[in-house]
Amino acid sequence: MSKLLTVFGATRNQGGSVIRRVLDSPELSNTWKFRGITRDVSKPAAVALREKGVEMVTADMNGKESLTKPVKDSAAVFGVTNFWLSMSADTEIQLQPGKINGPLPSTLMAPITPIH
Repeated sequence: MSKLLTVFGATRNQGGSVIRRVLDSPELSNTWKFRGITRDVSKPAAVALREKGVEMVTADMNGKESLTKPVKDSAAVFGVTNFWLSMSADTEIQLQPGKINGPLPSTLMAPITPIH
């Protein structure tokens, strides 16, 4: 049975590179299935990932409630925050998504297995 890897920023550079790396590896792609998190599941990059078998869902990185379902049952979560979304010099605003996301997955995820 494949383990679930949830990837925030799935349609962008960092999250997308994680998905591509695993999909390009026969061993890893047989071990992991994906849930990609993006702000807009209708954009072409999200549709392309869906066509490759990635479950695409939308979530608000600044809202704990909207993150509960996307990370549920994940064996691992790749998180990334987006400075450019707020473009704020206020470090509290920059750190907010990480503060919400950091403790959240451990309360919802399946037992964690390292990715090799």
